[in-house]
Amino acid sequence: LGAVSIVLAILFIASFVYCRLFKLDFKAFAPPILFMNSGFLGIPLMKLWGGFAAMNYIVIYDQIQTFYIFTIGIVIVTGGFTLVGVREMIKSPLLWAIVAGFLFKHLQIPVSKNLIDTLGYCGAGAPALATFALGCSLRKRRVVADIHLLSGLIFRFVFGFFAGWAATVLLNITGMERIVVLVASSLPSAVFSVVLPLRYGIDARFAGSLILISSILSIFIIPIVLYLGNL
Repeated sequence: LGAVSIVLAILFIASFVYCRLFKLDFKAFAPPILFMNSGFLGIPLMKLWGGFAAMNYIVIYDQIQTFYIFTIGIVIVTGGFTLVGVREMIKSPLLWAIVAGFLFKHLQIPVSKNLIDTLGYCGAGAPALATFALGCSLRKRRVVADIHLLSGLIFRFVFGFFAGWAATVLLNITGMERIVVLVASSLPSAVFSVVLPLRYGIDARFAGSLILISSILSIFIIPIVLYLGNL
């Protein structure tokens, strides 16, 4: 929770300052900068790199980020705390699923082993399904190139990496957890960062372009981040 909060706080401040300097729409610019693809891409990637141990860490990272997407993300695209935004938060099944999962875990509420095994089988197919969904979403994207797209890539990869590094230093995170935080913070923009603006009538061309280009560049960026994380 602390690592994700620090990463998002740093990126939020940086993107807010950038939008003020260049008079950009913060509601359109911020989501693909703040939110990374820790689910659709991060989960199968970490499973491939470090097995189920690394995948479990990034699942937690992704759950916390998803919570922020459907709270802070909605606040951003709706222009602040509004009745519409609060209603959308309450209606989100993902938000309630995350809250329920954490409550069951920390309150040690017993769950049937048969139910856990059934959900485990469902979860085993999630990485492959997530990768397929990512490919389908990218197929429909078209690039709108300008100087702010380049800035967005720098924010997503460079600022994202240093935000993750700052979180690991401040919280004294080491070992596999450190690499997971660094990689997760440097992943391409989340697919949800274009879904939210579209849902609320915000121009999503910048988000769509950044998702597509950052996903392609991540082929080269991720190995670099893994190398730097092991230094």
